[in-house]
Amino acid sequence: NSTNDSQTISLRYLSPQIVPFNENFEGGLNKWQIYNYDNDRTWQLHSGTGCSAFNGNTALKMDNYGYDDTGELDGLFVRIDMNNYLQTFLTFNIAYASHSSQGADRLRVVLSSDCGQSFVTLYDKFGDNLATTGGTSGAFVPSLCTHWRTETVSLQDYADSEIVLGFINQSGADNPVYIDNVGVNGT
Repeated sequence: NSTNDSQTISLRYLSPQIVPFNENFEGGLNKWQIYNYDNDRTWQLHSGTGCSAFNGNTALKMDNYGYDDTGELDGLFVRIDMNNYLQTFLTFNIAYASHSSQGADRLRVVLSSDCGQSFVTLYDKFGDNLATTGGTSGAFVPSLCTHWRTETVSLQDYADSEIVLGFINQSGADNPVYIDNVGVNGT
């Protein structure tokens, strides 16, 4: 019956962050929008990076360990203004260790140049390709600098524009994924 059909949608305006953009999550998540599609586990702040070389002690964690909803997606998005930059790139630190051969957690970096109407995938790793250290018998918590890897992703095709940048976790019910020190820089 079209007279009583209704739908509710929540929108949050993301203020554009200016390049150079550097996020170590010490100030929380106020620049970011989290999409928790199943209203269960999602991205959360985690105290303790295990690496004294980092600027701060807070990272972002997506706890996939024992997550019952295999395949569930959780997104983390930020809006970046890269105007006036001809060469741009994303860097971030990641820590992940496989727990079992049953699951394969996945992390993608996606980008939208049309205000979030559509996204392209710029980075896509899962399982052993995502791993930054050897497997664990329990829930992984990075405790050393060597548990972290720095990833660099070119944003060259989108330089001199405004974008929405996202990290998408797809749970394989395996182990937590940690990210930190997200940066968008350019020349």
